[in-house]
Amino acid sequence: GLGIERAVLVGHSYGGSVALAWALDAPESVEGLVLVGAPSQGWKGGMGLANDLLAHPLTAGLMAYSLPMVLTPAFVARSVERIFAPQKPPAGYVKHLRMARILNPEALRANAVQLHALKTQLLAMVPRYGTLPMPVEILHGTADQTVPFGMHALPLASQIPGAALRRLDGIGHMPHHVAPAEILAALRRL
Repeated sequence: GLGIERAVLVGHSYGGSVALAWALDAPESVEGLVLVGAPSQGWKGGMGLANDLLAHPLTAGLMAYSLPMVLTPAFVARSVERIFAPQKPPAGYVKHLRMARILNPEALRANAVQLHALKTQLLAMVPRYGTLPMPVEILHGTADQTVPFGMHALPLASQIPGAALRRLDGIGHMPHHVAPAEILAALRRL
């Protein structure tokens, strides 16, 4: 190992959910927690038609192998823009993505299965949030359409005693790109 006995965990989006799970299961190993645009609650509905079809055993194979053939670079660029909205992605961001890895049929299927499992796992975690003993910083953009602020950050802040909620007004799902000073400030506070 690295010899680190207690760490400050920082997690963005799905990684924030993973950091929450770690903190719940091994609180003695967590000095503090910084959650950035992190899903933390259940929600109604699925994960979108493509992910629902990719996760279903009857349609997964067909979707996993046909989807990469129809996704154009323009579609990918629009998807990235939606994730960053209302901000713009950094110049050259899409060019640096490894599209072959992202659009690999096995990766597409595994991602969809993990996304579907996330909701169930979060619902099981919610009753335990009040047991988190470490300092928790929750940073979340109010304009986040991927992981909505009101659906995740607001309830989480009330479920964890002493948690600090930092509203990032007008910021979307990628605060670490568009408001890195806020992330660094949270780390300094911890």
